[in-house]
Amino acid sequence: MKFVNWMITVSAGLLLAGSVHAGSISCGSATIVDDQVDAPLTVHVISHCGEPTSKDGNDWIYDRRDVGEGFYILHFNDAGELESINEQPD
Repeated sequence: MKFVNWMITVSAGLLLAGSVHAGSISCGSATIVDDQVDAPLTVHVISHCGEPTSKDGNDWIYDRRDVGEGFYILHFNDAGELESINEQPD
């Protein structure tokens, strides 16, 4: 049941994240940024960040609470290009 509540919270956060802004996520020594000219592809993100905690269509969710961060929601277009990164604080 906790997972269902978590998914509802994350989905609500997606709806509330209205403004467009540059987002980033650090994975090891790499930083993935969503406003690059050549958008990172899903394979690029996986190679640096590993598999996401969960996937909801084109939205990938990374739970980074174990490293003192919140949740990151990465949205990819249908071609697999990263369009946005939104951080949801814990």
